[in-house]
Amino acid sequence: MTTVLKSQLALILVMFLWSLNIVLMKKYVVSSDENFPPFLFNTLRFSLAGFLCILTLILTKKEWKISVHDFFIIGGLCIMGIGIYQIFYIFGLDHLKAGSIAIVISSIPVLVIMLTCIFKDSRWTKRKIISSILAVGGIIICAADDLDFSQLNIGVLYIFIAASSWALYIVFSKSTSTRLGNIRTITWFLVWGAILSTLIAAIAGELEFNQLPAADSKAWIAMFYSGIGSLYIGYILYQYAITNIGSEKTAQFSYLGPPLGLILSWLILSEMISIAQIIGMSIIFIAVYLSQKKAADESS
Repeated sequence: MTTVLKSQLALILVMFLWSLNIVLMKKYVVSSDENFPPFLFNTLRFSLAGFLCILTLILTKKEWKISVHDFFIIGGLCIMGIGIYQIFYIFGLDHLKAGSIAIVISSIPVLVIMLTCIFKDSRWTKRKIISSILAVGGIIICAADDLDFSQLNIGVLYIFIAASSWALYIVFSKSTSTRLGNIRTITWFLVWGAILSTLIAAIAGELEFNQLPAADSKAWIAMFYSGIGSLYIGYILYQYAITNIGSEKTAQFSYLGPPLGLILSWLILSEMISIAQIIGMSIIFIAVYLSQKKAADESS
């Protein structure tokens, strides 16, 4: 199995893990009274994921130290990929259905392509243009029955800001990950994430650990899944893909978010799927296939 194929399979798994995380957070963090406050939930899951990464480095006897310069570089990446992203993501959870969130999040690949062309001297190619147009078209079709375009939903703006901050992280994290290694980069990224999440929770007045015993058992399960599945496993695999196939092709897999999000929302939250959304999902799958296929006019 080639490294490229391993990266692609890893990303399919990551998209499933992250789509399920959206649904579980919507159900057990926002939509239930017997749960953790959202920002405290973030503190717990990032702390858990960071601890697991540190434990992984210790058990595998891999280098874990980084320079002061790299520490602050990762901190800057973390402000984009965790600080800004998580704040607006949680705000958006209050205003949008899980399927809608997955649809808006899937704008990330187009944002990455634009930012890469601006900051990394990349170039537009026929394949990039066609796959992006198809994907955006699929997103619009999926969204047609799920979002009310007659009025601005502030939740859409919140999630779009979150998506933009994550796109910036994708574009600028590859060089650091390549230099330091996948697990070491993610370990310090999650350590920073735990620090930032704790500060945000404290500012929001949600850093109250006396609320933990009152949390429902399903909320605990959601927290452990989010920390282990979505963050620990998901971030390591995602960074692995960025290192091996580049930020643009990695980001293209975000287009799988809407179909996976809609399917899981239907199964878990009973959010109905329309014919238009099925058509849109099919178009998105085609767009992902085109974006990953090698072309003579596209450099690696």
